[in-house]
Amino acid sequence: MVVLHGIEVSCSYNGKEKTKGGYAHFCCFGTFNDNHTTYYYKNYLQLQKDISNLIKNYSLVQFNHPLFSRLLDSEFIKLNGFHLIEVYNHKDYYEETGIQNAELLIRTLLNHNKKLLVTAGDDFHGPYKNCKTDKCFGGFLMVNANKNEQDIINSIKNGEFYASCGPEIFDYRICGRKIKIKTSKVKNITFLTNKRKCKNIFDDNDKEINYGEYVLSGEEFYVWCKVVDKNGKMAWTQPIYIDNNNYFKS
Repeated sequence: MVVLHGIEVSCSYNGKEKTKGGYAHFCCFGTFNDNHTTYYYKNYLQLQKDISNLIKNYSLVQFNHPLFSRLLDSEFIKLNGFHLIEVYNHKDYYEETGIQNAELLIRTLLNHNKKLLVTAGDDFHGPYKNCKTDKCFGGFLMVNANKNEQDIINSIKNGEFYASCGPEIFDYRICGRKIKIKTSKVKNITFLTNKRKCKNIFDDNDKEINYGEYVLSGEEFYVWCKVVDKNGKMAWTQPIYIDNNNYFKS
């Protein structure tokens, strides 16, 4: 097992709005230079300063369970600098908030031209009383890297991974004007874009599928794919960003 050195940093909310969450959490990896600085914010402008300081001190910064911060979407849109954002958190989303994932928030950010890398985690801190979903491997990353810490960190930073709760993604690529994906057996493959309609692929006879493709129309500036298996478990690719017909991954 390769252990990644890192820390979960808490930026505590000390404003007066009762509807705001108590904190924003960030997983930080790499260089440690901040001497365990305590971070506080009263609004998103001060939170942006905290994020900027984290970026200076760590090589990889993830916005954990972003829904917990209770920031408005309009505030999230103005935040910059963090490398990763959790689309799924096994303990903190469904069990505590009743919301399955942060897809809607991330789609809002993507629709405002934010370039993001999406992750999934189990947030396992040990057993919790009466917490049914607090188990290891509820959410995880599958990374294309050599088995050492620096290669893993570099591959994550370069977007060479996908986020999953179970389903596997074997291949995801652009061929001409088509985006193709190969997966383990799943029920649905959905391509999400900035266009109003998504492309949802499934079998009319309710059989499992393992392949899907999306043909670019020229109107997209991102394509993001998710898959759902027969048990409702999901996996997400990284968004592919499209700029003047030049295709590149985040």
